[in-house]
Amino acid sequence: MRNTEPPSLEFVREWAKMDGISEELADLFFHHYESVGWVDAGGNPILKPRSRLAKWGAQARAKTKPGTESRGKFWEAKAKLELIRKELEKIYNARLETQNGYRIDPREKPRWDRLRKEAKELEKELGL
Repeated sequence: MRNTEPPSLEFVREWAKMDGISEELADLFFHHYESVGWVDAGGNPILKPRSRLAKWGAQARAKTKPGTESRGKFWEAKAKLELIRKELEKIYNARLETQNGYRIDPREKPRWDRLRKEAKELEKELGL
């Protein structure tokens, strides 16, 4: 019987390190599958996440072959923008209710501002 428990971010980072995959790509992999419930495009559970991570690593290396750097950078920027938007959504959903409506938690405000600025720069770079 297989263990269908999803891996932790720490496990994914460790696998990536052992397989020569960047931590950034490992984080993108983890957050992508975490956000879709550890299922593939067909709705089937990811039973071998380390193998799937290796496939991501191979695809990333293929995208950065000579002449394909810009295509790889585009997808990296798009994936990064997706992660930033998810973080912004988390901060927004945790906003505080005040007498005048809602506001971002003051402890999260600097992070909110930094992420919004970064998202706008990525959107401009991607032509969105």
